[in-house]
Amino acid sequence: MPTLYLDMNVYKRPFDDQRQMRIRLETVAITMIFAMIDDGQFSACWSFVLDYENSRDPVPERREFVEYLSRCCETSVAPDESIRELARRLSEV
Repeated sequence: MPTLYLDMNVYKRPFDDQRQMRIRLETVAITMIFAMIDDGQFSACWSFVLDYENSRDPVPERREFVEYLSRCCETSVAPDESIRELARRLSEV
């Protein structure tokens, strides 16, 4: 089964202004992806970066919604030394 890593903008898209057709279509597509994850057709991966980004959302309802979705993820990426080293190298460039 394919595993998906979704950026935070995907989790937050349903809260964007749905009057724009593109936003509305993206929201429908994202809802379908979440349904396919729930149905077992895909699995989802969460990460410590998504936790951090979500914690910075000032709107409790959006934060709680994403926390709920995060519990549907089968795997999670935790920080480790290889990630820290990569971040150090990238910050030096």
